[in-house]
Amino acid sequence: MKRIVIFGPGPQFKGGIANYTTSLAKSLSKLGAEVYIVSWTQQYPSIIPRDFIDRSSKKNFLEGTPVKIEYITNYNNPFSWNKTVKLIKSINPDIVVFQWAISVQGMPMGYIAKKLKTGCNCEIIFDLHVVAQKESSILDKIFLKYALKKPHTFIVHSLKTFQELQEIFPKQKFILVDRQPRAKHTELAGKGIQQVIRLYHPIYDMFTPDINIDREKIKAELGLKKYVFLFSALYENTKACTM
Repeated sequence: MKRIVIFGPGPQFKGGIANYTTSLAKSLSKLGAEVYIVSWTQQYPSIIPRDFIDRSSKKNFLEGTPVKIEYITNYNNPFSWNKTVKLIKSINPDIVVFQWAISVQGMPMGYIAKKLKTGCNCEIIFDLHVVAQKESSILDKIFLKYALKKPHTFIVHSLKTFQELQEIFPKQKFILVDRQPRAKHTELAGKGIQQVIRLYHPIYDMFTPDINIDREKIKAELGLKKYVFLFSALYENTKACTM
């Protein structure tokens, strides 16, 4: 049985990355892996006023699963970064999957990945939801390169993301693996090659439609026309998603 740690925001947080982390953990658990989520307690610098905690949802999205979760990593407390490393080492995972979405998190994530890379017999994978933001500062670019030099393997969800990765590290040799068995990272490391796994972005299984909803009534209340198209990664009003 594979033992897998997913590092990212746990289900107490708002947003698509938290939803993705939870869904990934549940899916891997269903496939027979022993899964742990190691989560932030604070994801961003303290100068950002919001805490991004989901205080409205009443459902426990991990209920009924064997997935274990620890909220431990505080962006603003480097001592917690060391505690995170010790915790993951104590789990002794085969794979650690980091959820990468914003370069401001590059310093703690890069630090944790670096410590694990030298002190944990595990494959370190960065799951790239994006590579870099469209508007990046010099500091963002420093954090990004610092963190993305650490993993053994990457996951991307589009060719565009893979191309962005190549642009940032033009001297690095990458091999794109798409729907085929992949080599062990240890086999490629000696050749200076990093493996990039392309996977389709999943459909979240966390939300279910309300079968009793009166769609026409809701449309009338919102002033919507007959046909409604939603373009959003996450729409908080799940009733509207069923239109």
